[in-house]
Amino acid sequence: MIEESRTSSETIIKSERDAGTAYHNAMDKGLAPTSPPEQTTTAAMATPSQDGRASILPTVLMVDDESLMHLLYKQHVEKAGYQLLTARSAQEGLGIAILEKPSLIVLDIYLGSQDGLAVLRALKVLPETRAIPVIIFSGVSLRSHHAFHTESLNAGAAAFLTKPISPAQLLTEIKRLVSSPAAE
Repeated sequence: MIEESRTSSETIIKSERDAGTAYHNAMDKGLAPTSPPEQTTTAAMATPSQDGRASILPTVLMVDDESLMHLLYKQHVEKAGYQLLTARSAQEGLGIAILEKPSLIVLDIYLGSQDGLAVLRALKVLPETRAIPVIIFSGVSLRSHHAFHTESLNAGAAAFLTKPISPAQLLTEIKRLVSSPAAE
């Protein structure tokens, strides 16, 4: 179990493998933390390569409140040589991003009552996550598409995809932004 605690106005993170992550910080109130967590881990899974040495898989974090999205893409993403981490809420996604430092984040705009664009802005403010490429994906209406697309790119998204997205289309964007050991 990893437990990181700062003053109540900054960051509190509790994470346990296979049990999830609880994350609370000043950004929940619209404020940025003044310093990054002291203890973090990287999100790369070591797996044996063909020559017996361990290789590190790039990690993709998918933040979507619909579990079906996680299931739809899991097999395709992992078969392409990436480890897939999932989160169903904004806070869980932020916590995993900070603790695991994935190679890339796929983020839905609508996370139930939570705003994915606020998560994107938070990711781009935090020193430990600002360099992680983020793909925004959402099922926004055509009328809203242009505004969300522009706002997402202005907030730091590397790409914007509109649902429904085929696994091949998502993998094309992932591969464009992150190399995989299978491709090397």
